[in-house]
Amino acid sequence: MNEVRRFLRYTLPGIACVIQLLIALSISDLDVVSKLWNDEGAAKGIALVFGAFIASGGLGYVFSIIYFALYWDDSIADKVAIDHRTLLESLQNYVELKCSTGEIIKAESLSKRQAWSIITQYWHSKTAKNKSIKGLNSITDRLVDVTHGIGTTIVGTFIAFATWLLLLFFISSNSLNLKTFYICLTWFVLLSMMYFNYKRSLEALQSIANSTLTQVIMEDYERIKPEKVTIWFSE
Repeated sequence: MNEVRRFLRYTLPGIACVIQLLIALSISDLDVVSKLWNDEGAAKGIALVFGAFIASGGLGYVFSIIYFALYWDDSIADKVAIDHRTLLESLQNYVELKCSTGEIIKAESLSKRQAWSIITQYWHSKTAKNKSIKGLNSITDRLVDVTHGIGTTIVGTFIAFATWLLLLFFISSNSLNLKTFYICLTWFVLLSMMYFNYKRSLEALQSIANSTLTQVIMEDYERIKPEKVTIWFSE
């Protein structure tokens, strides 16, 4: 089931991108579609290769590469990436972060990516032993796929919109009209809805993970107190 879910996570954004592009082109100027497919033999060849590429998840995979490059870019990550730093900061009296040299790492000095690496390592080290994490692992996996699937689809939607604009202005003789405005407005609404759902899914994932890990860390601390729970981290 996980394999099917992940396959769809890569496949659906590519399909969504192509469908959006074709609908927008058909509404704005049907002649554009005709011009793109006026060579029947070439059109069939391109359709076959492109269809296989989409079906294999290739287009979605390319979108996911772009999405994760943006997701972990420091300037963008501060606004959109999952944030486990608040968890580590709030538990500093119970958790000690150490690098490979034994030096203590302050939670405040971590980036979102570093905090995610620490929490992910700790979470999966407890998956087999801790009932709380074991019970929630399938739920968080589904939320991860949903969240990143939406993020990848947002990238595909931007690319579909940019491609539509290029085709419209370079091929169409009737590029600026009321239909163009409504299509742009529709795309803006669609992207806004996607981003809203993306943020809500990310917030739900962060809340579930942080709440569960707080419980697990405090359980570990109760067993070894007054010693702190030690988590090792190295880049």
